Amino acid sequence: MEKVLAVVMVMVLVIGLSGAAQAGIIGPYTADSNTLFLYHFDETSGASDPGNPIVNTGSKGTTFNLTDTGGPDGRSNTTAGGYGAAAYAGFGTSFDVYASGNGIYNPTASATGGGAHTVGVTMSQADFQGASGEFTYEALVKLPNSTLSQVVISRDGSITRGFTLQIVSGELNIYTGGATNYAATIPTTGDHAFVANEWFHVAVAYNGNAGASGNSSFYWTRVDGAVTEANLIDTATFSSDANANTNQFYIGTTGRSPYRNPVHYVDEVRISNVVRGSQDFIFSAPIPEPAGLGLVGAALLALRRRRNTGAAKT
Repeated sequence: MEKVLAVVMVMVLVIGLSGAAQAGIIGPYTADSNTLFLYHFDETSGASDPGNPIVNTGSKGTTFNLTDTGGPDGRSNTTAGGYGAAAYAGFGTSFDVYASGNGIYNPTASATGGGAHTVGVTMSQADFQGASGEFTYEALVKLPNSTLSQVVISRDGSITRGFTLQIVSGELNIYTGGATNYAATIPTTGDHAFVANEWFHVAVAYNGNAGASGNSSFYWTRVDGAVTEANLIDTATFSSDANANTNQFYIGTTGRSPYRNPVHYVDEVRISNVVRGSQDFIFSAPIPEPAGLGLVGAALLALRRRRNTGAAKT
């Protein structure tokens, strides 16, 4: 009877831990060696002067801190918008791009627009990709709808057009500076169907092999603790790498007319110099707690001792 109880105890513990391992955990990124840019938007709200920039914690460091161009007080969490806005639980605060301007962003008249961008920083496309042109661009977004042209991130200005990652007419769309916009349809049914004013993770990953079939992947995933990996919605074949240019970097808008309507809320913008896979984003499965593993080990040890004791009595 004791043997049966011990076996049952071990089975219950293992099953319980297996169930725990299937429950997702999500949280803000920590920059790894392949993270070029990482913006958490957790800066303290306050004065709108550039002395309180949006900080890049990626390997590019302070060179690529951003200036919030929302006005008149782009750094408050009031109706003026800016960062300090509500985020998904556990992610600190987010950037309210939409409220920080009217969607007609003009880089020379920041008080009339929204979004954030680098100012007076010379950069190249090489700063935004790996040695062979590979990259992963991603962010968390919360949108009022999916039908307008809503920019997530871009390097699309008056100089040779660079990349633009945006939501356009129900699609996750990226322009890489070539002749084509590549797009994947945002789900309207299922677990990851678009819902207004809920958080979603968006990502596009490109392997740098221009012209190779299926060289890029598009992800659209509901932000939810029960999700354990990003949701792949499509692949595409980029005919060329992203354009080389010296445009500034923008979040929530572009530097080229038409300036687009910005996304409402954006958070956790990360740019990587590698291809991230479906299990390389904020979604992951937790490792069983050490205490739980200890209980399993104790149960197995107890069972072994009972078996040895029983063998000695016979």
